[in-house]
Amino acid sequence: MYKASDVGLFPIGKQGGWLAPFEMLCSGNLIIVSEEMGAASLIKEFNLGIVSKNYANSLLEIHKNNKDYKRQAKDASLFIKKNLSWKIFTEKMIKAYRDAWGKKH
Repeated sequence: MYKASDVGLFPIGKQGGWLAPFEMLCSGNLIIVSEEMGAASLIKEFNLGIVSKNYANSLLEIHKNNKDYKRQAKDASLFIKKNLSWKIFTEKMIKAYRDAWGKKH
């Protein structure tokens, strides 16, 4: 379903909503998320999508500058694959456990 879409809209509040926007990014599509969403700061910091409370204006902006936003979505997809994959997550967790174990012994 993600690939059949042009943009993902996530008007989610503070709880929940972490996985679906990043899945949408991995499909190569742009996302619009609410400012209250937990992942909004990460999305904004790394320019992974649009963080807004005005969804209609954001959609119109994407429509007017579709080419630029498609490039942003592709870059975001590559960022996710490079920095937020399960492999990267597990490698960082294993390192943290090893570091903690080494400090204890």
